[in-house]
Amino acid sequence: MRPLLEAAGYRVVLTRSEDVFIGKPERTIIANTNRADVFVSLHFNALPKDTKTSGIEIFSFAPRGQRSTDSWSPGQGNDTETTFSPVNRWDYWSSVLAHALQGRLVRDLNVFDRGKKIAHWGVLRGLNCPGVLVECGFLTSETEARKIATEAYRQRLAETLVAGVIDYARRAGGGQALRAE
Repeated sequence: MRPLLEAAGYRVVLTRSEDVFIGKPERTIIANTNRADVFVSLHFNALPKDTKTSGIEIFSFAPRGQRSTDSWSPGQGNDTETTFSPVNRWDYWSSVLAHALQGRLVRDLNVFDRGKKIAHWGVLRGLNCPGVLVECGFLTSETEARKIATEAYRQRLAETLVAGVIDYARRAGGGQALRAE
């Protein structure tokens, strides 16, 4: 995504460029220190012992006073948070960003849509900008893992995510200083 966003005129700051662990609070600090306009955290899902589940899902931080999506599942409790988190100032725009990315992924890549969800993810909590966490597919899915393993699919995935970021930027008024994780 980085070269594609830069070619479109955006400044991109990565929290990491290698497969090394960086804690969630440190990722947020990098975004905030660089005065990010948006934060996009990219991941691939996995479900041990499950080779069939597939699809994309996008998470934004749950608004104050609202339960996370998963808390409605059987056996889960009410996880409503009544305290304000910095990213809650951006609830609307985080939702717009999630919608733009999800729409592009589902439409352009024709992937199974697991939905736009809300959660209390630590990587999003302290942000001073809109932010989302994107699960780009399941590495444990036999079918998806084969696609994800190809450079061509990863390129299409990057192009589609960039198109979603640009769609969001247009809705948000243009901003040329987008940062991504």
